[in-house]
Parts: sequence; structure tokens; C-alpha cells
Amino acid sequence: TVLAGSNGLDFVVTRLLPNGTVDPAFNGGAVRTISFGAAAAVDSAADVAVLADGTILVAGTAFIGADNDFALARVSADGATVTTNTHDFAGAGSNEIGQGVAFNPANGLIYVSGSDTTGNSIAVASFLNDATLAFQTDATVQIAATPSAGVGVSVAPDGRVFVAGSGFSGGRSGPQAARAKRAAIADRVRRGVMPTSPR
Repeated sequence: TVLAGSNGLDFVVTRLLPNGTVDPAFNGGAVRTISFGAAAAVDSAADVAVLADGTILVAGTAFIGADNDFALARVSADGATVTTNTHDFAGAGSNEIGQGVAFNPANGLIYVSGSDTTGNSIAVASFLNDATLAFQTDATVQIAATPSAGVGVSVAPDGRVFVAGSGFSGGRSGPQAARAKRAAIADRVRRGVMPTSPR
């Protein structure tokens, strides 16, 4: 079992054995701490995924410069090697909150979902699953032109990317789901024509 969270400033990751004790084979039994920005900047982990080879993906938010950005960490199965990357959707002054992470083994892309709070939009970005963790592409969308926020992300067997979250309409908020076509987020998210409920 892999646990990921925050210690108030940085991402923290550890792995437990079936009996609930810390796995000594992961980072020597110590918690792995991951920092993205300045020492005093707050980095907050929100979701974790474990790949078939034991690689750990942790997504969340990092305070970089003067605003919050998507943050992604790729941790080797033994906890010894960490690769990180961040993504700012709209440049300085914009704020993005990372909430979910998923991997598509068919195309080797990692998807991070969340919100572009500056634009009140569901947001999703993709990264390569390799030693570079290089950013590939991003997209944002508002459901029915209303403030929307993304949370979880998943990849269907046919490669479609789904982002679940909420939208504000008619004086109340409710669940929304955005779908990225297989050929569209690298493959772009289909702006403005996404279903407003999961299908």
C-alpha cells in the first residue's frame, strides 16, 4: 500500500507492507519527501497511482513563483529516484489546483486533472512517463459556460480520458464529467461539447 500526502510544505510518500508496517525496501524505510519550489513554499499532494512496475505517481499542487501550478512527481519503486515537473496553464498570476492522476499504458502518457481557478474551468494536462516527465499538452473547459472544477481523472480501455468534478449552474453546484477524445488531449479535450454527466 502506497500512502501520499503533505507534511505542511512538501509532498510525502511512503509504502506499507500488508501487515501495516513501513516497507524497508522503499527509501530505506523512511518517508520520501518531495519539494517543488522554494523551501518555504507549500506543495500539497492530492492523488497517487501505482503502475504495474511499481513506479509511483503523485499529483497535486505546488506554489511556484507567485502562484499555484499543477505538480507531478514520479517515484521509482524503491523510492530512490524522484522526477518532478510542474505546469502553469496561463502564466504568472494564474492558479491551478491539481487533484487527480491516471496513466495510459497504451500511449505512455500521465494525465493530471484539476482546476484552473483563474478561469473557473476544469483542467487536464499530460506528461511523458519517463525520466524527463516532460509536459505534453493541456486543455481547459467550462461546462455550459459556468464555473467548473475538476477532481478525478481516469483512462478508459479505448484511450478516452474522463475528468470528474463539479459545476455551478442555476444557483447550485452539481457533478460534471468532461471527456477527452482519444485523439484529442494529445488528444485535446473537446472544448464546449463535453457531456454534462458521466457516460
